[in-house]
Amino acid sequence: MKPDSYNAEILDKTQYTISYQYHFLKKTNDKNTLEKGFVVLQLGKEFIKFTDFYSLKSDSLTERYSYFNTVGAKEINEMMQIFKQVKFEKNIFTNISENKILFQSDVVHKFNYEYEIEIPKLEWKIEQKTDEILGYNVQKATVTYGGRKWIAWFTPEIPIQYGPYVFNGLPGLIVKLHDDKNNFTFLLNAIDKTETDIYKRIYDNVTKTTKEKYMKVEKDFHDRPDLYFDNSAIRGGKGFSSSDKLPNNPIEVND
Repeated sequence: MKPDSYNAEILDKTQYTISYQYHFLKKTNDKNTLEKGFVVLQLGKEFIKFTDFYSLKSDSLTERYSYFNTVGAKEINEMMQIFKQVKFEKNIFTNISENKILFQSDVVHKFNYEYEIEIPKLEWKIEQKTDEILGYNVQKATVTYGGRKWIAWFTPEIPIQYGPYVFNGLPGLIVKLHDDKNNFTFLLNAIDKTETDIYKRIYDNVTKTTKEKYMKVEKDFHDRPDLYFDNSAIRGGKGFSSSDKLPNNPIEVND
């Protein structure tokens, strides 16, 4: 079959690449639905990218195969194995000078969406409580954002004011972050100073929308997946019925 096309825009170069272990519950407060993955925070002078580690590997393969005349079962299986390991299904770009954050997301890997928000001004409450995590001296801070209360442990030893997802503004790198119900947890995994490209994929068909409209589309998909899937390709050919729902536990439950 013909390989997927690949096009990307280089935005910046990394000064730091910070990876986190990422644990989340696919279904709200249900520990039996725990998923584990890895996410990456790429920090440049002008741009910051937050994405899944395996999204970067998938993009790398897509670019390589885009130069092939055709791809066969070997290449498709290799892509599928990496693709299955993607747990955080958004690319998030912070434009520091313009005070904007761009979200890229594809609903069921078929419909590409982009929406933009201003960098949130988070009202952190920094507490006196301290601890040690992964050898770093850390301090506790809390904030309410996206309908959840979040607990962060940051270290002033690393003066980086950014962390996982859109969290920013603390006087030190976030080493650990989780919501108060433990539906989402980010734990520092590694820090790398190797320079790499911070890039943005350019897709052929993109729907530019608002955050509110995107969240509605995302909810609609989980409520009625039968409207989005080709049933013959799902659940071993069994397909979805209109009464089926997919687990939905978004990181933001409201604006």
